[in-house]
Amino acid sequence: MLYMVMCKDKPGKLDARMAKLDEHRTYVDNQPLKVVMSGPLVQEGGDMHGSLYVLEADELAQVQHFADNDPLASADVWESVTVSAFNKRVGWNG
Repeated sequence: MLYMVMCKDKPGKLDARMAKLDEHRTYVDNQPLKVVMSGPLVQEGGDMHGSLYVLEADELAQVQHFADNDPLASADVWESVTVSAFNKRVGWNG
């Protein structure tokens, strides 16, 4: 099943995010879960202010564990984390 994880940063946490960026990337790249897609949420000027993941996992608990143990979570960067099952649709014929 696919899951979406959207993490929004706390205001003023860009420096903390950047300090953990290499550790965060290593963490994401070495997951037992399949990372279908991931990347930073960015503001108009390009500054990162969150993270978005689409993961393939057997159960929600695996995805929650992934989000809870991300170095950005332990660095107190994220203000909110939303985890939801995701139904992939390609295109729209409506």
